Amino acid sequence: TVNEVVNVATITINGYSGTFDTNGFAVTISSAFEQSSGSVQFGTSAVTMQGDWDVSAGTFNPETSTVTFNGAGTFSILSSGPSFYSVVFDTAGDTWTLSDDLYVNNELTLENGTLDANAKALKVGGDWVSNSGAFTYAGSTVTMTGSSAEFRGSDTAVDFDTLVIDTAGTVTADP
Repeated sequence: TVNEVVNVATITINGYSGTFDTNGFAVTISSAFEQSSGSVQFGTSAVTMQGDWDVSAGTFNPETSTVTFNGAGTFSILSSGPSFYSVVFDTAGDTWTLSDDLYVNNELTLENGTLDANAKALKVGGDWVSNSGAFTYAGSTVTMTGSSAEFRGSDTAVDFDTLVIDTAGTVTADP
């Protein structure tokens, strides 16, 4: 269990059978997050990720955390199925490339930089917020699954290859 704010280059969880719990504290990872065993709980933490994200095994529980990707360069995201709660992409000039499908239970925000779907699927359970960020969509499917969802932000247009609305609720666009 983490009992204070953490600033670290790399977190590697390998061969560990316990639980790594951020306990709601802020966590900044400047190089890489790698999980191949154990359990990770982010609680209400604000997690800043400035490198590659690689969850290949183990249990990842985002709870109600927000993970903000904002490193300098080109990075990959491998989630191996577990979902994020809220995700923000926020560094101008950077590219985040999906290595597998991305699931977001709440809100996905493209603040700055580029999210390259790399022909993978994205499922978003809340709002899609697009401000100054870019979305490279070729070959990808975006599915909106929340009970209500909104497309909003300062961008006047967001392009999708395939957009699926899979909800009985209301989906709105607010330019």
